[in-house]
Amino acid sequence: MFILTQLSVRAIQEQDLADTVLEALAEVLIEPIIAGGAPRDWLLQGRCKDIDIFVHSSTNPDLVLEKINNLGYSSVRYVKSCDLTEDYRSPNIRSVLFFTFEGLPFQIIFCTESPEQCINNFPLSLSKITYKDNMIIPFIKDYFKLLGEGVVSISPDIRESYLERIKFKYPNLVYRDLETPPPRRGMAFRW
Repeated sequence: MFILTQLSVRAIQEQDLADTVLEALAEVLIEPIIAGGAPRDWLLQGRCKDIDIFVHSSTNPDLVLEKINNLGYSSVRYVKSCDLTEDYRSPNIRSVLFFTFEGLPFQIIFCTESPEQCINNFPLSLSKITYKDNMIIPFIKDYFKLLGEGVVSISPDIRESYLERIKFKYPNLVYRDLETPPPRRGMAFRW
């Protein structure tokens, strides 16, 4: 069982960095949503290793790349789907733009559809959580119920290497093949 507590100072600092990036790129990103590991880790362990920003398929990567270069972000690299590492290979991802801001790695993930459709296809219920408009928002109805029970639902097509990393990070959870609850809207919080 997990007990939620106040977000750490580090998590709030990382959210502030994410907000700064989203604001700086607002004119070139379409429907940006931070999802997956960062909001999950802010909630459960206080800090993230990187921030994934999912954007709509109609977002123009060339405009985003030009804007990022003009802003002076470091370690910038654009990778098309055919050249992505295993962690990013998915029929829902067409390319990824990697960069670093204030020492924190960011990825802008260009979805093949809407960000919501991409997030809905995440293979792990624990990662179906988003951060937008200064709020952490569960993407599925029973997120906190499952978390409170210490249960994570997994899809049958999850990559074993990814699952093993998550199990190592959160060893006290039970990982089960469960039907993923439907998306939910309207529940959000920030401490």
